[in-house]
Amino acid sequence: MKVLDLTHELTNDIVVYPGAPQPVIEQAFSVEKDGYHEMSLTFTTHIGTHLDTPKHMIVGARGLSDYEVGDFCGRARCVRIEEIEDTNLEGIDYLLFYTGWDRYWNTDEYFKDFPIMSQRAIEKIANSDLKGIGMDVISVDPVTSVEFEVHHALLKEDKIIVENLRGLEELIDKEFTFTCFPLKFEGEGCPIRATAIL
Repeated sequence: MKVLDLTHELTNDIVVYPGAPQPVIEQAFSVEKDGYHEMSLTFTTHIGTHLDTPKHMIVGARGLSDYEVGDFCGRARCVRIEEIEDTNLEGIDYLLFYTGWDRYWNTDEYFKDFPIMSQRAIEKIANSDLKGIGMDVISVDPVTSVEFEVHHALLKEDKIIVENLRGLEELIDKEFTFTCFPLKFEGEGCPIRATAIL
C-alpha cells in the first residue's frame, strides 16, 4: 500500500484567500516550563488544504457535523482539468482534477488566472452521483468572483469541494482511495489532511 500526502503544510506565513487573516501557530506550553509541549492554533476554517460543505454558502444546508465520516472518503479518479467533460464518473465517489497550479503555492501567482472548469464540466459534476471534487487551486471560482457561481452550482447539489490540494500529477489517470477527513464540529469547512491510497 502506498499513501500520498496531498496536503500543504500550515504555517504562519501560508498564503490565504484575499481578505482572510493569517493563521497564528504558536507554543502555548513547553516541556521546560510546564512539563509538556502544547501548541495554540488560531485560523479560519478555509485555510490551506481544506474542504467546503454546502453550509459554506447556503443557509440551512449541511455542515461538517451533518455528514457521516464515510462521506469524507471513497474511490476517486484524477484527470486533467480539460478532460473532465469526457471522464466517466461511474464507480467513483470523488473526482480530482489536476492543473499543476500548486507549483505557485505561497506566491502571488497562485491567485492569478488559475484554471477554472468549463460550464459543461460544472453541470456534469453537479448532475452526478459524486460525493465531491478536489483540485490544486485556491477556489472553483475566480478570486475576482463576487457571486461564487460555481460554488453555488455544486454546493446546492450537496457536493463537497476540496481546495488547495498538492501533488496530483502522480495520480493522473489513476483510481485510488481518497480521504479528506475534517474535524467534527458545527462548521461549514475545515482544514484537512488529504491523502490518496494506492
